[in-house]
Amino acid sequence: MKFEKYLNEEIDGVRLLVPIRKKANAEITKLTSNKYHSKIPLKDIDDILKKYDMWLVDEAGEPWSGFLLGSNSGGDFDIMSKNGPIKNSMLVMTWYKMPSGKYEIVVYLS
Repeated sequence: MKFEKYLNEEIDGVRLLVPIRKKANAEITKLTSNKYHSKIPLKDIDDILKKYDMWLVDEAGEPWSGFLLGSNSGGDFDIMSKNGPIKNSMLVMTWYKMPSGKYEIVVYLS
């Protein structure tokens, strides 16, 4: 699948269109919904994004690497495409570590 089919480059940057957001969110939901995880599957989520020629980045626009801290927390992650930063979407994720030690995760592309 070529990402260009789902992007609209405008003056204000690259925009992720609804059809690709829905497809990626469906795969992310399948990975995380109604499941408990022994670790936060951020690499698996990033792999889903890469299928659509996008990936997570840090504040400097570099591929994301780092730590997810806290037993009950969350974060927003910027997304990059080969055509530049995606301006109208980000990955939103919250997590909660259950007493069993497993994580409950809510994650989606905004």
